[in-house]
Amino acid sequence: MPVEIELDDFYAGEADIEYVSSGPVLTTAATINGYNLRKVSVKPCHHIYTTNWGFEYSKGYFGKDNYTEFIAFVVAAIFKRDPWNSFLNIFLPLLIVMAVVLAAPLVAIQDYQTKLAIPASALLVLVFLQDSYKKILPPGLNYPTLADLVYIYNMYITIIVFIWSLFQTKAYLNAEAIGRGADQAQAAGSLDNMFFVITMLFFAIGPVIFYKTCKSRVARAR
Repeated sequence: MPVEIELDDFYAGEADIEYVSSGPVLTTAATINGYNLRKVSVKPCHHIYTTNWGFEYSKGYFGKDNYTEFIAFVVAAIFKRDPWNSFLNIFLPLLIVMAVVLAAPLVAIQDYQTKLAIPASALLVLVFLQDSYKKILPPGLNYPTLADLVYIYNMYITIIVFIWSLFQTKAYLNAEAIGRGADQAQAAGSLDNMFFVITMLFFAIGPVIFYKTCKSRVARAR
């Protein structure tokens, strides 16, 4: 995070100016969620402009038209990602909720009220978790982050699990009404096991796809 401090009172060469360290560059600890401050450096540089800012004196001083050069210092605060912190604050709560959601199809169809309540409640929890995570980010971001995509993806999975549970419950209640509830419960158990395996695969593959997509977008932007 570089900040350039420029001295516009003198042109480059008009005064002998140097930076002398007399204490810490940052007087307060710089904290950004998910990052650790590694070091702060101050480096002198020259800032060149292709304009004389309306001063004819610069033309005679530099011997060039539309040219000025000033002394500046670049104060650079260097941060490094802290994946463990991001995991604990953003992704661990998500994993806990999704573990419950993914296990919902394994609930016996006879306990259909619990089977329906798990994904419905989890969807509401995911909304609040995403809102809480957004509060630790700088306001006004006009693009979705990797965590946004992961949360949205998991919301879709939760909705699919809820629709599946609703479908299975309806089939079971209809079969029970005509005295075939036991047969339907056995069939539902086999289908739920297959559905559990499929959702687990999607849950594992989705974040990898989003990560590669975000990485390729960053590479193109650079």
